[in-house]
Amino acid sequence: MEEEQRKTRSQRVKKTLDDVVYQEAEEIFCGSKLPSGQAVIGRIMYLCKKAGPGQRQMSAEEACKIVSKELCDIWIHMNVYPLHESSVTRKLREMYEHFKVLHKQNESIKFNKTDGWLKKVREFNESMTIKAYDIRTKDAEYQARLEEQYQVKMTANDDLFYADNCHGTFKFTCCSTVSGSWLKQKNRREKRQRSLEKKKENAQKLGKETSKRRLSFSDEDSSCDSSTSEAAFGEIHPAPTDLANRPQTRQQAAEQSSEDDQPHQKLPEVKIRTGRKQIRESVIRTTVQCLANYKVSVNDLIGIVVSVANGIFDQNWHLTSEADQGDEESVLEESEETLTAKRRRVNTDLDNVFPSRRTLMPYMEDASYIEDGC
Repeated sequence: MEEEQRKTRSQRVKKTLDDVVYQEAEEIFCGSKLPSGQAVIGRIMYLCKKAGPGQRQMSAEEACKIVSKELCDIWIHMNVYPLHESSVTRKLREMYEHFKVLHKQNESIKFNKTDGWLKKVREFNESMTIKAYDIRTKDAEYQARLEEQYQVKMTANDDLFYADNCHGTFKFTCCSTVSGSWLKQKNRREKRQRSLEKKKENAQKLGKETSKRRLSFSDEDSSCDSSTSEAAFGEIHPAPTDLANRPQTRQQAAEQSSEDDQPHQKLPEVKIRTGRKQIRESVIRTTVQCLANYKVSVNDLIGIVVSVANGIFDQNWHLTSEADQGDEESVLEESEETLTAKRRRVNTDLDNVFPSRRTLMPYMEDASYIEDGC
């Protein structure tokens, strides 16, 4: 009985095709060379073997997918870039189906083994045993993507290694010589990638928690809105104490916080001019200093100063309009003779009107003289 079991076991793990034995293998054994077709078939046979009680039988398609992944990893480890895994799976499937047909014909007593069939079997065995199983990609663009992904380019020695293993004497071996600097860079990239993935996970968790809080807030708002609507229609008449103790809604809390953030005291008002012909010294100094230190036009600087004063310091400054500019020029061009005479009354208030470019030019010339003198 034991001899019969041993015999059936040996027949199950081995398949002979014209004196060439294909044996099941738990892994693709290739050493320092590219795997041969014989090793690949043995791995597929092991995955497709008859399942035991309570186990699921693996199909040939599933086995070819697993073997294609393992085969591509081996080729990439030896720095020879293969086809895409889907293409390798299809190629393995066709090869394994062809092997099963030849083995079935070889085991059949009724099948007529002609010379042509024997020649075909010998060619198949030679392609599976005396050289590596070729899955090299011929797409230069896909190979460039793989080289960029794995940060290793194929060299002339890699091409010679592939040519010998798949189309030559099958004697060259792969020596794993990895540069220390390259290995450090690879480890740093992997560490950086893990850090980015961890940050993404934390951001997703934070987003989920925020969405949960928003849902809880919306539930509170809807409950408060429903209670107020019922009270409006006369169904519920809450007491004043209930209204006082009712929790604030999100909108009420936002309004309360905005009221608390508002300043209680307004900043003091600063006028641009101390008289119709006198401009505040700090305004002139700041304007001339900005023109000297920064590359900005006079008109742009005037607008910037007015916007900053109004937006940050609560001022009520204005830009010079055409009417104000005419009044301003008339005031500046007044001579001593016209000052003694009765002047024309001007209703325009220029205290908060920023001086025009023409008014600032004399101050800029004076500043340039002072700088040249220093």
